[in-house]
Amino acid sequence: MSTTTPQSTSQAKRSALSWATSAIEVIVSWGPALLIVAPLFLLTLGAFSETWDSQGPRGFTLNAFSQAWSVSAKSAVFSLWIAATAALISMSLAIPAAYLLNQEGSVIARVLRPLCSLPVVLPSLMLAMGLILALPALQGGWELLLIAFVAQCLPFAIWPIATSLQLLDVGLLETAGRTLGASPTQRFFWLVLPNIIRPAAVGGLTVFVLVLAESSTSFFLASGEYQPFGITLYNAFQDLDIRVAAATTLILIAMLTPAVITLEVWSARSVRRKGGLNSELSTHSGASASAATQSMA
Repeated sequence: MSTTTPQSTSQAKRSALSWATSAIEVIVSWGPALLIVAPLFLLTLGAFSETWDSQGPRGFTLNAFSQAWSVSAKSAVFSLWIAATAALISMSLAIPAAYLLNQEGSVIARVLRPLCSLPVVLPSLMLAMGLILALPALQGGWELLLIAFVAQCLPFAIWPIATSLQLLDVGLLETAGRTLGASPTQRFFWLVLPNIIRPAAVGGLTVFVLVLAESSTSFFLASGEYQPFGITLYNAFQDLDIRVAAATTLILIAMLTPAVITLEVWSARSVRRKGGLNSELSTHSGASASAATQSMA
């Protein structure tokens, strides 16, 4: 007759608890990833299939891609162009905006700070209707779409630069430049701007990705001639063969993938650089000030 000791019972409970904790960790860690990857895997199978009905995708063909490209080629080119244009404009506006936001105690900074966050919380419908009412002459054109995209995505271009300026001792750079006789414009272009080029590029690339994948604002502002890719993708799922819609989705993913990979690489490098930034800040700031002063001289 076997007996169960309290020690063995406690050990069994700990083992069961450890197994349950490990299972929960696996589910929490991999569950969201599977929810994203599983539909993409099914779309990939469907895009290369010859038929896709209630029994699932079957066969293999590339006809769906040729049909999808014939439908979406014009909107793909337009989306790439308007995304790149919006990214460049956002970068140009974000650099001075982030610099002004970094000025502690400035009236302009106090006014700009809530305005920069407003497009993030403002519903796309309100933004689109506001632009239509404010600029009725531009309705149906690409200009209104561009204005909407820049206004909606500008905060995402400002935030990386503002964070970098907070980590960088801009006050030390400005003081060094001022002591050496540099004007405010010279201090900005020779001391501050070289230190925020990478964050500005990250912000611009973020805007590019967001605009390329955007669809909500486009529903209200797009026209038949100027149609972002998100609208074409929606129409493909509504009106075309599901295989063509799946192929259109893969075309969008192919357009987004290089930008997303570049963004991830830059972000990883920025995180690694921040580890040594604090220890090297004083030396770097002094060297930058001296080099810039020599250049200005």
